[in-house]
Amino acid sequence: MALSAFARQRKDLEWQSLRLRGEVRGLKARLAAGASEALSARAPRLLTVVLAALPLLEALRLLRALRHHQVETNAFHFTCVIAACGTVSHWWQALQLLQSAEEQEVAPTAVSCAGVLSVCEKATGRWPTCLEIWRSMPKWQVNPSLMALSSAVSACGKGLQWDLALQTFSSGTVHDVVSYSSMISACGESGR
Repeated sequence: MALSAFARQRKDLEWQSLRLRGEVRGLKARLAAGASEALSARAPRLLTVVLAALPLLEALRLLRALRHHQVETNAFHFTCVIAACGTVSHWWQALQLLQSAEEQEVAPTAVSCAGVLSVCEKATGRWPTCLEIWRSMPKWQVNPSLMALSSAVSACGKGLQWDLALQTFSSGTVHDVVSYSSMISACGESGR
């Protein structure tokens, strides 16, 4: 019985995948036909859904095509592609997307910053990048989330920078079990 439920779920996922591929082909065709005005006015949510469902390389291609055809992109679009970077641990592309969004005057959000911090935290030796993003969040008028705080603290801990982890932790306005755990781990990894 569990096998048939699994088979049904697999079929549903295959169907959704085919439908999304069709949506992407349709979007690309509309872009190629010069329908960028119609897309930006009608389909920002559809674009968000499609970008969120695509593998990283396809999502990057679609985002580039949108920009090339001057379709207005928003923070949700960038955040979806940043999340795709996280699934394959491409911290440099996530960081590049955050910078690209800023250059296009798309304001970073708490979710996009936390996504980039999370990807960078998992990469070895990226604690300076995490600190730079963490310290830039107030300049961008972004209220740091607990996820962002935990990622920044954890990155410092993995870099054996317990003092910077403590400074970062102290600069957070709200703490939870996960952020305390990140701080404790940062001290433990540094032998403190």
